[in-house]
Amino acid sequence: MMLGLVLGLFPQGDACSWDGITCEASRVVGMSLSGYGIPGTLPEAWAQLFKVTYFDLSNNQLTGSLPDSWQTWTDVTYFDLSNNTLTGPLPDSWQTWTNLEKMNLGMNSLNGSIPGSWGSLTKMGEFDLSANQLTGALPDSWQTWTNATYVDLNTNRLTGLLPDSWQTWTNVNLQHQPRMQKLVLSTRLHRSAVLHANVQNSPYVLSI
Repeated sequence: MMLGLVLGLFPQGDACSWDGITCEASRVVGMSLSGYGIPGTLPEAWAQLFKVTYFDLSNNQLTGSLPDSWQTWTDVTYFDLSNNTLTGPLPDSWQTWTNLEKMNLGMNSLNGSIPGSWGSLTKMGEFDLSANQLTGALPDSWQTWTNATYVDLNTNRLTGLLPDSWQTWTNVNLQHQPRMQKLVLSTRLHRSAVLHANVQNSPYVLSI
């Protein structure tokens, strides 16, 4: 199994018999391979696995960049590549993942800016980009993430203000109708005046 993963050889029928692989109608729909010690890079060829809904290769030894070609994964709802050694930018092309509800890319070495195009991921509930090397400002376009309950951007190199548009994440009556359970920020970031006025006394927002 490991050889197939490293080389990107992933025949649909054969893979369905592997531990950690879930199939429907002989197509891979789930990969749960956390902590297997898998080395290597993420294959561009996995773009053909466009029926995947659940993907967890966290806690492995993966290197290299996130493939742009995976934009075909439009059904994915859960995606976890945390605690690897991945580098490079966050792909703009993943804006097509409009069914995504949970993403964890924390504890890698990803760099570059945060894509504004990911504002299209309107079903996002939990999102973790902590402990990377991301730079630049936070995108206004993420105001569409009104379902978000947990967002962790800590330990990056982000700068600037929290966008005023992100007020849509919390609502003024946060204490009475809490949607956002936790927002973890870097000390390099400064909360904008409008958002700060709404949530400065809330237990749901941490700045560490």
